[in-house]
Amino acid sequence: MQKSRTIKTSKIKETPLFKFFLQKIDRNVSSKSIVIVWVSGGVDSMVLSFFLYHFFLQKWYPLQNLIFVHLNHSVRKDSFDEAKKIQKWFSSCNLEYLIREAVSKEKENDLRNRRYEIFHYLMKKHKAKVIFLWHHFDDRVETSLLNIKRGCGIDGFMWIKPKEKHHLLWWKLVIRPLLDIRKNDIIKESKLQKIPYVQDQTNFDSDVSKRNYIRNQILPKLYEDPNFEIMFRQRYQKYDSKPIQNSISPITKSKFRWVKSAYVLSIPRKEINWDLLKGVLKKLNSSWWLTKKTIEDFLKFVQNAKKWRKQINKTIIMIAHEKVYFFEAKSGFREKTVDKSKKINKEWLVERYPQKNDKYKWKTRNKYCITEKIPLFWRNFIPVIAQGSKIISRDKKTRKSSTVY
Repeated sequence: MQKSRTIKTSKIKETPLFKFFLQKIDRNVSSKSIVIVWVSGGVDSMVLSFFLYHFFLQKWYPLQNLIFVHLNHSVRKDSFDEAKKIQKWFSSCNLEYLIREAVSKEKENDLRNRRYEIFHYLMKKHKAKVIFLWHHFDDRVETSLLNIKRGCGIDGFMWIKPKEKHHLLWWKLVIRPLLDIRKNDIIKESKLQKIPYVQDQTNFDSDVSKRNYIRNQILPKLYEDPNFEIMFRQRYQKYDSKPIQNSISPITKSKFRWVKSAYVLSIPRKEINWDLLKGVLKKLNSSWWLTKKTIEDFLKFVQNAKKWRKQINKTIIMIAHEKVYFFEAKSGFREKTVDKSKKINKEWLVERYPQKNDKYKWKTRNKYCITEKIPLFWRNFIPVIAQGSKIISRDKKTRKSSTVY
């Protein structure tokens, strides 16, 4: 590790890698851009932070718009010592340092989702529309190989992208300007620029994860053949140039029910295929332990079902009015209703929420809601004035402005 210096006091050398970096980000960042940068403390994130800081200096952009973020997962013993070094290196910079309680037996996906929850919170807090992540070429190849092993399609192969609007960030822009750069070249750059960094020793333990096994045992042998790297670069270049359609869009969460995430299929459901459904489930972390036959069964449901729902791992798939919804929620979340103690008596009339046997204009509540095209998820939350089981009127304004499901 290099001698400790702060990002602010270090000087930049106009290396080919730095010039390449400038070309990658110049069109995506302006003087008004508020930018979030994730800092793990590793060599790649420190080089990225160093480059971005000096990009802002060269452009005379306000440095208060450059926000560095370090999230301490409290998983490793060294994480607090590393955090102190990072705080020192980013002294006088705009650094957000967050600590979370360690949770035993957390998987890589759990840690990733936690990071993105923090990113989303901070982007909303600072009104940022862009976040920079430090993934490099070796990370991309590792992820592609992991997904190939799991039986992915092209969406899984291209899982890490140079630039994308990320579904976990409500389609905020994610930029990975180092994605074409090999890890060895990043290390060389850190030495040349005298950029300090910390080294996570668990990355060298092949028994920690499948990713580590591929990184330490498989890839070094594959890289011995120069055609291996050339082939992957050609594939990435081919598919990076093609726009990738977002298969799902987030929808507003209900304040009445517990739902961790909620999405609606953004393409016609008849057009969804096996690969696309697998990709959606992977995005929602629900593709583990699935056989090809299981996904085929769910594909038939998504394409043809008139109504109702199915659950696949942590994800509930629901059909309503020809739309497909994906929820990460408890299995009984849809049956929950508003607190019935909130009834307001008005002489012989009662203002309340709908109940099972209600009728309106000689129709049952469900038939009336179908006629009015009221989504299944809203039906329990439309205030009505009733006499017994007969609904006298309903609140149209509330229904139109409602965003609950």
